[in-house]
Amino acid sequence: MTLKKISLAILSGLLLIFSFPPFNFSILVWIALVPLLITIKDAKIKEAVNLGAITGLVLYCGSLWWFIRLFGPSITCIGLLSLLALFIALFSFFYRFVSSHIPHPISHIIFAPIIWVAVEFFRSECYPLRFSWLSLGYSQWQNLPLLQSAPLFGVYGISFLIVLVNAVIAHSIGEVQSPKSKVQKILPVIMVAIVIGVFFTYGKWVIIRSKIQDQGSKIKVAIIQDESHSLTRLSFLTRQTAKERIDLVVWPEYSLPSFFEGREEKFEELTNLAKGIKSHLIVGVIDSAQIPGKFTNKALLLSPQGDLIGEYTKIHTVQFVEGLLVPGKEAKAFDTSLGKLGIEICYDLDYTDITRELIKNGAQLLVVPNYDPKRWGRIQHIQHSAMSPLRAVEAKRYIVRAASSGISQIIDPYGRIIKGLDFGISDILIGEVRLNKEISFYIRYGFLLPYLCQGITIGLFLFAIFKRRS
Repeated sequence: MTLKKISLAILSGLLLIFSFPPFNFSILVWIALVPLLITIKDAKIKEAVNLGAITGLVLYCGSLWWFIRLFGPSITCIGLLSLLALFIALFSFFYRFVSSHIPHPISHIIFAPIIWVAVEFFRSECYPLRFSWLSLGYSQWQNLPLLQSAPLFGVYGISFLIVLVNAVIAHSIGEVQSPKSKVQKILPVIMVAIVIGVFFTYGKWVIIRSKIQDQGSKIKVAIIQDESHSLTRLSFLTRQTAKERIDLVVWPEYSLPSFFEGREEKFEELTNLAKGIKSHLIVGVIDSAQIPGKFTNKALLLSPQGDLIGEYTKIHTVQFVEGLLVPGKEAKAFDTSLGKLGIEICYDLDYTDITRELIKNGAQLLVVPNYDPKRWGRIQHIQHSAMSPLRAVEAKRYIVRAASSGISQIIDPYGRIIKGLDFGISDILIGEVRLNKEISFYIRYGFLLPYLCQGITIGLFLFAIFKRRS
């Protein structure tokens, strides 16, 4: 590898870092992959893999350096960051191998977004160490017009568009010295510009239309943001909401991490609290499991009469962090006097499967107790909270996200953060949400696009192998 190629791979990594929180220069993501695509276009397979790995290492080490707060300067920390980098190396391998054996004037444009989404989806949702952070689509969490395409294709559809634009730009740069006519050179740019323009126009129309729509029954909610893990402290804050006539009060995940000790007494206190404030109450607890030495991460839902309506057990536990927790198996929407509530706990919201299942089961509002400890740092909290708007838009539901030390949020179905509490404070957030019964195309048909991309990628790879041997 030459120094120039290494520099281009590093540049792609740096541009990607600045595309995501905390920097949020999201426009950069539309050109961030151009240096990498240019440098691997004519590289040897092994060289392309190495260049992709360099981009990946720069991106993940530069954005997820806070891993060291979780794992320390350990082999686990280094290994996880290196593993994430390998997925960009994997993209580079497939992209270079397929495009070199199936040559076509615009193959570099067509193959790039297909292969990227196939690999990104696998990294995010298809294997035991799945990790969805820094998927390209999440960089656009503040780009409201573009977010309105999420009910159609989800976060992976936005990633597809981003890589498509990058591929077109890289292709156009490579065609500068080509003897082709100007029309042939500029045609891909014009076509992609039209596609992006359509999505932006549609998104702006949806946002304008949303301002005159009434989406259903109003519910007044209160989020308790506090990391004390003290039943006394949390109850005190909750009682402050009584004068507001709140319909639903939500505590964070892990609010009571030793709930299993003196369970009956603590449950009685929660029952009396719900009765006292005359509100529905959702409380994050750690409870005992049927397996000795294991526990369950639950959210308890109590009625204003103090009755236990239901319990939700966290399904997606955090790898290497929640090893003693037994994951749940069912994403169930709970019937209440307010409507049907769907509960996801923290890491569950980082994936699209639980949200889709809850909406299909009738959830009209999504409630997310969340635990991001203050010691993990502000950047971790900002990156995590920036993923929530995508889920809200995909599901076309309000999201009430109660985080232990921030960033708590009330998000509408268009990705707008209606209200929020900043990192590191203990406070109460009160706002209004609405119920919604609409089911989006993405919820109905889910992973149609990423599965299609994976199938095409496998087909292209096998065809390229056949051509290579023939």
